[in-house]
Amino acid sequence: MKKMYLSAAALMCGAVMFAQNNESTVNQTGSNHDATINQVGQSNLSNLKQEVNANLATVNQEGNGNILENSKLQTSDAPYARQRQKSVLELDQIGDGNTLGLFQRRQKNKAYVLQEGNDNSADVWQRAQNGFVLGNEAFIDQVGDNNTGDIYQKGDLNVADIDQSGDGNTASITQDGFNVAPDGGIDNYATTEQEGDNNESTTTQEGNSNAAINESFGDGNVADIDQTSSLASGANDNYSNNSQDGNDNTAKSIQRGNFNFSQNFQNGNDNYARSRQLSSGNSSDNYQEGNDNRIEVRQFGADGNLSSVLQIGDDNSSDVEQFGDGNNSDIDSNGNGNINDVRQGYQDAIGAPMSSGSFSTILQNGDFNRSNVTQYGTGHTSTVTQTGTYHMSTVLQVGTTNISTVTQSNN
Repeated sequence: MKKMYLSAAALMCGAVMFAQNNESTVNQTGSNHDATINQVGQSNLSNLKQEVNANLATVNQEGNGNILENSKLQTSDAPYARQRQKSVLELDQIGDGNTLGLFQRRQKNKAYVLQEGNDNSADVWQRAQNGFVLGNEAFIDQVGDNNTGDIYQKGDLNVADIDQSGDGNTASITQDGFNVAPDGGIDNYATTEQEGDNNESTTTQEGNSNAAINESFGDGNVADIDQTSSLASGANDNYSNNSQDGNDNTAKSIQRGNFNFSQNFQNGNDNYARSRQLSSGNSSDNYQEGNDNRIEVRQFGADGNLSSVLQIGDDNSSDVEQFGDGNNSDIDSNGNGNINDVRQGYQDAIGAPMSSGSFSTILQNGDFNRSNVTQYGTGHTSTVTQTGTYHMSTVLQVGTTNISTVTQSNN
């Protein structure tokens, strides 16, 4: 049994219908579908197609010029927002000029979208084929004007959530493990939250059991997570979290292997943090508090490298490169204008020397200090402590199990 409900507003007399000029088309094939469409205002458009069995759709459009149509990624069946087999759609569009494009196919897909404001755009595309994909869910919640949220999912048991409050924000989530392996995409989830204006978030995941979180609170922030791989096995079991509070901050995480962990936390304005982990079992933990700080971390070549950078103050900069396996870098910098450079193994150097099992620790408390640590070989240890202002330290260790300790102060 198919059901279709139109609101009382949609069933008024012909003169009122002409004045309101709303349009709704429901095309249902199969059995036990249920569609409820409510349109209040003028020039609202809803095109919905439900197939197979027991699709459920509730559409509420209040305002002028709101649209429900097909996903921009799906060219067939235009202009219908299509559902198929156990899909659920619940849509609220309140305001003017909001648009949702939807394509849901096959098993257990769900989408809940709320757009409140004007000229917001959302697109959900959840696809299954050949029986490999189950249980995808997508949630988009946009409050404000001129926000854009796009979700694409193709894998197993994926969950994606975009939550934006403010104006001019853009968020995109892509989870696609299907082409990597028959069970690609299992248990992936991604969430995005942006509060403020003109923020941008991008999340891309390909593989199994990855997790990604982008959070920005303020204006003009950019957050980017890329957990993909060209390898047949994909990029699996990675975790990334970018969290920013302030304005015009940028946080990026790139992870290409398996079992990597990356966190970028920034509190202040005009900060930049990027972590690139191109092998497996690496960990990068970055925290910045202040303004105009910069962190760049690159770990690759082998597995099990650890990097931690803490910068509190303004105009600080830290670069960490670990090319090898089992290396550990720890930078703790409190003050302004401090600069740190750690190289444990270096791909760009002549002969691309690697490092294994080396440790570097830099502790700074003061302003305008600089520390350079370079270690090639195995099992080196370097500790640099700088207290006060305008200190300069350079450490170079090549070979095996060398130890260096540098302490500098103005007293």
